[in-house]
Amino acid sequence: MGINRQGQRQTMRDLRKTSKKHIKEFYSILHELDDVAVKIKNDVDLKDVTKDNIKDIASVYTDRTIGKYETTILLSKLNIDD
Repeated sequence: MGINRQGQRQTMRDLRKTSKKHIKEFYSILHELDDVAVKIKNDVDLKDVTKDNIKDIASVYTDRTIGKYETTILLSKLNIDD
């Protein structure tokens, strides 16, 4: 087997490892946001939750910084329209 093929296999292996790592991180974020959504449903009246104050409410339940993407996920899990 030539050096070129070995290098190609190593780069493909590295790409699979990094993509697997990214997928695991993504699903851990989703799991954490699921837990936060359940806690918000149990503790807070959903009429009080809006797009504007979801970051403040969610920051009580998690240490993760709530960005635009996380806000959208939480609002969809709580069935709140924009």
